Amino acid sequence: MIGRARIWGFAVALAALTPVFAAPAVADSCTKLSSLVLPEVISITATSIAADSFTPSGLTTPVPVAFCRVQITVTPAINIEVWLPPAANWNHRFQAEGGGGYAGVISYSALVMAVTGDAVTGQFATASTDTGHPATGTANGQGGANDAQAGGGFALNPADDTLNEGLIVDFASRSLHEMTLKAKAVIRAYYSKPQNYSYWNGCSTGGRQGWVEAQMFPEDYDGILAGAPAFNWDRFIPAELWPELALAWIIDDAVDHAVESIARLATSTHIRWYAGDLARQLMVLVSIAQKPMRYSRSGAVHAAHMESSCGTDSNRAHPLPA
Repeated sequence: MIGRARIWGFAVALAALTPVFAAPAVADSCTKLSSLVLPEVISITATSIAADSFTPSGLTTPVPVAFCRVQITVTPAINIEVWLPPAANWNHRFQAEGGGGYAGVISYSALVMAVTGDAVTGQFATASTDTGHPATGTANGQGGANDAQAGGGFALNPADDTLNEGLIVDFASRSLHEMTLKAKAVIRAYYSKPQNYSYWNGCSTGGRQGWVEAQMFPEDYDGILAGAPAFNWDRFIPAELWPELALAWIIDDAVDHAVESIARLATSTHIRWYAGDLARQLMVLVSIAQKPMRYSRSGAVHAAHMESSCGTDSNRAHPLPA
């Protein structure tokens, strides 16, 4: 009979040789989060930010509070930022921030609002993603390159203008879920415990993203604020474009010269990146519209898209149940 001591020794040795697939070890400081190993993450950097020492891109004033800034890249190119207030100030909640338009950037203004909080809400752990592509555009001049406005050109392969299905899926849904999973893992590692509640906050594209999360990943969030959700892109974006086209035709008084008319108007309209390229952009819109949420479980979704409702008041971090 094998003695208990020998059995115990064998078990200890076996455990030492067995890979461990548990959650990442708890990090005892901000910078140690850089050593976390998370699925599909190809880069992670954590930096401790002092109050009033960091001004995010696109903003003019520094973040007024101290926080831990975690920058993550998920394969192939989904950039995520997770901001964590000090444990003593944390309200034990996670608030994710949606994007706008075709995304392509981190929603820094929303991150600042959430991590700063106020006397009622406290300070949230918060996160945002660029959804897997840059707003600066692609080599074929679409999506922001060559002085064009940011648009859907990121979804086209520059060589032949075919659709890049991977980037479209990342934009439509995958990046949102990946951001949520990574942010929650970072929160658990930093605070040694998970958040009590998780919330989604977004408007326009951010509203659509909230509906996608609710339908595809219902376990991700306890509450969702989805303002002016931008559904059915293949309908409402062409509807927004049509008045510009009609105006161009009227001014030029000839349909044959519509493209030239649009080009002349481009400096004062939001359709500059459409000029002379409507067909392939609509192809992108149709594909995007079919990937994310287009129908609810109860039937077709009909929603008005009202940018005016996406102001500061509708996106503030509302007080929620403890």
